Order: sequence, then structure tokens, then C-alpha cells
Amino acid sequence: MLQLRKICKKYNNADSDVPTLKDITVAFRSAEFVSILGPSGCGKTTLLNIIGGLDHYTSGDMYIDGASTKDFSDFDWDDYRNHRIGFVFQAYNLIPHQTVLANVELALTLSGVNKHLRKKRALEALDKVGLSDVVNKLPSQLSGGQMQRVAIARALVNNPDIILADEPTGALDSKNSIQIMEILKEISIDRLVIMVTHNPELAIEYATRIIKFNDGTILEDSNPYVDETPLREPNSKNIARLPWKQRIFSRKERQKSKMSFRTAFYLSMKNLYTKKARTALTSIAASIGIFGIAIILSLSSGFQNYINKVQQDTLVLYPIVVSKSTADFSNVLDVLGTSNIKGEEGKNLQVNNVISQLVSSMSKTNSVNNLVEFKKDFVKDLENNKVLKDSISSVQYDYGTYINIFDEDHKAINPSNFINQLINEVYSIYSNGESNGDDIVKTLSKGVSTLEGYLFSEMIDNRKLMESQYTLVDGEWPWENRLYPTYSEEEKIVLIVDSNYCIPDYRMYELGFSNSTSVHDVAMSIIDPENHKLNNSKIDIKKVLGKKYRALYKYEYYKENTDGTYSRLNSDEINEVLDDENKGLNAYICGIIKEKSTQDVVSTRTGSLMYSPKLMKKYMKECANSDLAKKQLENKEINVLTGKTYASEEREYNRNDLVKYLNDFADENVGYAKKYDYGNIIVNNIESHIESNKEEYLNNIKDKVIVNLLLKKYSISSLDQLSTEDAKKEIMWLMCNTEKYFVSFKKALDSINEVSSYENTKALIGIYDEESLKEIRIYCSSFPNKDNLIEYINNYNTKQDENTITYQDYIGLLMSSISTIVSGLSMVLIGFVSISLIVSCIMIGIVTYISVFERKKEIGILRAIGASKGNIVQVFNSETLIIGAISGGIGVVLTIIFDVPINSIINNYVDIGEVASLPWWGAVGLITLSILLTFIAGLIPSQIASQKDPVDCLRGE
Repeated sequence: MLQLRKICKKYNNADSDVPTLKDITVAFRSAEFVSILGPSGCGKTTLLNIIGGLDHYTSGDMYIDGASTKDFSDFDWDDYRNHRIGFVFQAYNLIPHQTVLANVELALTLSGVNKHLRKKRALEALDKVGLSDVVNKLPSQLSGGQMQRVAIARALVNNPDIILADEPTGALDSKNSIQIMEILKEISIDRLVIMVTHNPELAIEYATRIIKFNDGTILEDSNPYVDETPLREPNSKNIARLPWKQRIFSRKERQKSKMSFRTAFYLSMKNLYTKKARTALTSIAASIGIFGIAIILSLSSGFQNYINKVQQDTLVLYPIVVSKSTADFSNVLDVLGTSNIKGEEGKNLQVNNVISQLVSSMSKTNSVNNLVEFKKDFVKDLENNKVLKDSISSVQYDYGTYINIFDEDHKAINPSNFINQLINEVYSIYSNGESNGDDIVKTLSKGVSTLEGYLFSEMIDNRKLMESQYTLVDGEWPWENRLYPTYSEEEKIVLIVDSNYCIPDYRMYELGFSNSTSVHDVAMSIIDPENHKLNNSKIDIKKVLGKKYRALYKYEYYKENTDGTYSRLNSDEINEVLDDENKGLNAYICGIIKEKSTQDVVSTRTGSLMYSPKLMKKYMKECANSDLAKKQLENKEINVLTGKTYASEEREYNRNDLVKYLNDFADENVGYAKKYDYGNIIVNNIESHIESNKEEYLNNIKDKVIVNLLLKKYSISSLDQLSTEDAKKEIMWLMCNTEKYFVSFKKALDSINEVSSYENTKALIGIYDEESLKEIRIYCSSFPNKDNLIEYINNYNTKQDENTITYQDYIGLLMSSISTIVSGLSMVLIGFVSISLIVSCIMIGIVTYISVFERKKEIGILRAIGASKGNIVQVFNSETLIIGAISGGIGVVLTIIFDVPINSIINNYVDIGEVASLPWWGAVGLITLSILLTFIAGLIPSQIASQKDPVDCLRGE
């Protein structure tokens, strides 16, 4: 069964080799009790370690079942120890932090035996040595004899062929020694037991064969054996890969030794538990870096969530907007920046021609979107593209419709002239002798100019999104019929208040909620606030809910003359129409809705009214079906209001008027027009640019009505037949009067004289066709879905040659800039905090290295029962993983605790809710990062542990 042929073992000692075993040749039977006797230091234990595969011979060979072990790999020796050898040591060598049962089970665990069978066999082995009543105790709770019997049970549990006992009674009294010897004698009945001892009495009494040993050689063998098994050399360096018949193991149920992660984890957990204080301190120290990053991530993620929430809550306020004309001022900013040309310091100051460059660049800043074509594709894709459909909650098409609103006293509400009245009233008071009047009027004009805006806007056509963005606080929604069942949905409007249930004072005056306060009272409160205080801080809700407003259709502002033309009604006539309940439409405030707190920061709608989309649909339909609109549509070249052709009504382009307008603009806003002929310089530059690019400008005139008018006016067949002067004049006129060109100059001639055109007439009498489409506002179902819409527009543009679409995402642009700043600061802070992570990794590596030395005995025990080097690595890697998990968990828990006071401090200064909040994915990610870093830190120490000599490890701590 087991043969040793000329085994020699030498140890290196300084510059010479010291022989320990000398030409040992011996064979053993498969079942006998062999006792090796000899004095201390004669080589008995070395021989036992070589037989057990813990130590390796220098020369000679050892045969197992006739197979040579000369070419055994580490794996083969591990397999051999685990399946064929059972060790019983003088010092017991039990793992102190494992229970008796766990110590015995360990060998079976390495053999891959399942949990149920493992426990059963371990209990049987313990019962065999008489220890079934102490299975759950720790080794430290047992006597010496009991611990030795546990070691024997561990040696037997895997049913090995060979039991190796090294001085098994050396640390026991005579009574316990006899018990151990009786057990070993019983075991030797069916297997080989080799015992090393220096007690001849026990050897003579219990052993069946005594080999006397001294100075590394065998002196005497009482029962020698000659093994006649044929010897063979293996044909592979790895026995485990040989066919079963050629393997050293004859039982197929035996498998290669292995240690599960659970076992390694359990061993490490038990070891760390025995050193609780050090484990806790190490974990806390290692958690500092994780804690720092977690705090930064909490704040970064919290602010990002707040930014996302602001964007989510302002979906109604700031949709994606596709306008008929858009502007990109990047070219203008480039011109206003540092010049490309340089002067000579100390000699010449270079003049940069900013004005001419600015005018030239303005031609590139404005682009026109073909909304008609985009809408066709967009509407079609909304039906067929599920992703796009799910991403959009509502779409508004703005045809330039403007509804004039009056209160019950016929006071104009939309548009409101309250601001202008207030400015005029203040100026009037000062013009009666007050000093410094001009200064306060200018200050007031600049201050209140920001308050002007739409008072009457359309509600998005999505009830769910409206209810998610606003809270109904009084009354009802337009689509409900709880309080106002007699009003139709298109007649119902709602008032918007802020999150504190307030509206601005100027809205109160505009909406007519305060009839007792005049414009003069407000003006005096501005001029002399101490002596003229306004007492209108509260509004009775009864004055708000149910308040009635009136609106007239566009065509109702005109009356037909006897000659078939139409005239606009004067104020008295308009009042008469407003009194006629059969004309116009009514609107009633049915509810008050409150903005979310995040909207208050950016909202301009507080105090305004919102109407149902059904009102606008009804308004446009009524206007389109009027006799006046039908009459205009019958002949697009005749102005239905005047009866004249549009061509005859065209006003000639007046260059002086434009120059004067621009100079007046410069005098008011720039401040040096009196010294420089600002308007003339700009007009000269524009005219020069038109002359050099005449063909390009003419080709850009796309409006067929304008083209036909020009062709008839000059009696030509194509626009390229226009002379340079005529072309320059007409193009300059178009620049000032249509949105297809320079929108910046659109107001120029409009402010000088009222321009008549077909498009203007359509707007005046309420004809809203597809060509009138001014803007498309697209509301996304959620903030993340906005990316789907942007991707759709980008894909649309890639398919277009000319009709590409530009859009505005104002809140997205603003918030993305803030997000970039927050992310940048977070990355910088994390970079600094990461230094502590590096220090933590070094510390973990040192602690693990110390643990290697502390657990040398455990390493030796594990290797003795068949654990591989990889298993040892696994044990120590498990320890670092556990420390990493604990330190990561501590960092996360500390972060969650500290987030509470951090939020309190932040909200003490800025009320923005819960900002410091560690996301779940951040917690998981940081714990994972902690585990990964500690694992990396422990790689080198764990490799050092795996390379430890098991014999050295078993000699002592």
C-alpha cells in the first residue's frame, strides 16, 4: 500500500545542507498499528510529515498503491491529504474559534460532502470517540483528553486509509493516554495507523509493529513487510487528470478537495469575531473614505434630484418649444468678444469694426422653422411611434390667437394697461411740480416692465399632468361639474396662486379684485409710502370664485359699411356688443389652483388665468366660420376690410424712416447716436450686404403672396429681373415687416406706420390656418422622457435637407448648466476624499498581513487536512471582503445619520426640502467599492499566507 524507497531529506542551514533522513526504505501494510520509537530530534516527525504530504523528500521516492509520487503537483498532494490521510497531533491543533462539530466537519467540507451528510458523518465520528455530548462546545471548553479525541474524530471523519499520529499522548496524563491508545488500536483493525512516540511502554503494549529510529535512519523493525505491488511511474504530472484506473485512489466517490466560499467566509467571520475590538476599529478607520464619498454623493445626488424635481414640476411652465422663427446669438456673442485683430501697444490703437460685423452676423442668427411640414410628420408619428406617444402628454399649437378679455365693467383685462396707467399717473403727479420726477419715472418704468406679460393663457390638454403640476385648493377644475354644473367646460377658467396662496398686487388690480383702490392710490403709495398705505392685503374668496369675464370674437370688432367695406368699432360700440349676451363668450373663475413650491422660483404665471383648451377651439372655430373670414378667404388679393388690393395698399419703403427709428433706438438704449449716425451706418451695411448677395436674398422670399404682389407691382415674370435698387428697397421692407428675415427690425416700420398685408388682415379678423402656425409647445409625460422627444427631433433633422428644426428648452439649458457645476464640484471633492481610501487600503493590507501571522496554526491545520493554497487565499480574501462590507456599511449608516442634521442646516438657510439623501444605488455601489478595495488590499497578504510552509505553521503560533 505505502512504500518509501531510499528517502532522503536535507534542510538548508547557512551554507551547508543538514541531512535529516538518510536512505529510508520501508513498506507498510494496509492495516496495522506501527509505532516509530526514537529520541527527540532524530527525524521521526519529519518522516511522518513526508508520509502525510506536508513535507517533501529531497531524493528517493514514495509509492502509494504502486504509483510514484515523484511528480505530484500541489493539487495532487492536497487531494492525497484530504482523502487518504488523517492527522492526529500532540498539540491537538484544533481551530479555536470553531465548535467541536465544525472542527470535525472541516475535512468533509473540503471533500465537497453536502451539509446534511457532513453533519451526520461528523456526529458518528464524535460518537465513536465518546464525545457526542460536547459537539457545540469550543475547544477551549474541553479537557486535553477530549481535545485529542476531537482530533482523532477529525482524522477519522473522512474515512482515510492512513492515520498519522504525532506524539498523540505527549500532553496527556496516563488515564487519557490509555483512552487514546485504545481508540488508535481499534482504528488499526481496518486501516494503517502510524504513530510517532518516545514512550516505549505504550508502543510495546498497543502497537503491532515497532520501528526504532535514530539519527535519521531505521535501526530496527519488529515486523518488516515487503510490498510486492508492481511499481509504475505516472504518465501525467497531474494525477487528478489520469484515468480512474491509474489514479492513486480506488474509490470513485472521492472527488478533488475544495472549499466553498461559505466555508471560507464562516472561518473568517469566526476569526474576526474573536477579535471584535480590533475588527471594529479597523472597519471604522476603513469607513472614513467611504463616509466622505457617501456624504458628497448624498449632497450631489440630492441637489441633482432637486434639479430634476424642478424640471419635472415645471413641465407645464417650460415645454419644448418649436417656434416659426428662432434666434441663435452665438455669432453675435463672438463679435462682441475679443477681436481677432491686434493693435500695436504704445503706437496705434486698432479699431474693430463691430457694427458692420454685428449687422452681418445678425443675418445668421435668425432661422425659420417650417412648422407646417414638421407638424404633418409629427402628428403622423404620434400615431405610429409608441415611444414618442408615451413620451408626450400634450401638444399645443399656437396660431397667434390673442383673446381680448373684459371684466363685467367692460375694463380691459387682457391686454391690461394697468402698468402703463400707473407709469403715466406717477409722471402726471411729478409733472405738477414735484422734484426728481424723471428719475423715479425711469426707475419705475424699468422695474415694472418685467411685470408685463400674458394674463390669459391656455391650459394643457392633459388632466393628469395638470393635476400633477398644480394643486386644486378652492372650487373645481374646468372638467368637473360639482359646483358650477350650469357652466360648460369652455366657459370655466382657473386662477393660479403661489404655494403660499398669494397673488401679486398688480395682478389683483388687473383682474379687478380690488375696486376700491384706484391707479392714483397705487401711484401715491409709490411716491409717498409712509403717508399713503394700501389696505388691500386680503381678498374675499367670494369675489374670486364665480367672477365673470367677457370676450368678443375677432370679427365682432368690425361693422360692415354701406359700401361693403368694414370699420373697427369704437369703444362705445364695443361696450354695446359686450352687453349683448348673444354675442361673444363668457368665462367664469371656477377654481383656484396652487403652484408647487419648486415652481415659485421660476414661475411667471402667478396671479394669471388659465382656460380650457376647449375655449380656444371654440373661439377659433367661431372666427373661421364668420362671414367676414369667409369673404376674405374667397379673394386673398383683396383686403376685405378696405376693398382694395393689398398691392395698392403697400407703403413704400422709406429709408429715412428706418434710419430715424434706429437712431432713436440708439439714443434711448445706446447713448451715442447724437454723436454718431448710428442708424445710417447700420442701414448702409445692410444695403451693401444685400447688393453683394442680391440673388441669395431674392431666393429666400418663399411667401407666394408676397412674390405675386412683387411680380405684379413691377410687371416682371421673375424676381431676378428686379433692379438692384428695387431689390434692395423691397428686401429692406421685408426685413422690417416679416418674420422670415430680420426679426430684430420687424418693429421698425410698424412703429412708424401701420402696414397692411394679407397676413395682418387674417390676424385681425381671426383666420387661423396652418400657415398661421406660430409655435408648437410640446409637453413631455415626464422629465426623463424629454430625451426621447429631443432624440426624435434630432432624427427628424437628419432626414431633412433644408427644413431642419431648431427648438428651445430653456429650463433644460439652465438646469444642465447647474448640473454640470454640481457634478464638477462633486468630482473634485471625491478626488480629495479618495486619498483616504488609498490610506484605508494600505491599512487593510497591513492588518491582513498581521492576521496571517496570527493564524499560522490555522493555515497549517487546513493544509494538513487537504486545503489547497487556493483555499488559504480564499480564507484570507473572505476576511478582507467581510471587513470591506462592514466598513462600507458603517460609512453608509453614518452618512444616513449625518444627512439629518445636514438637511436641517441647509433648510435653515434655504428651504429646498431634503437635499442630502444617499440613493440606494449609491449605498450599494459604495459598499461594493469598499469590498472591492479591501479585497485588492488583501491580495498580497493572502498570497503570502498561501505560500507558508504548513510544517512551519504547525510548529507554533
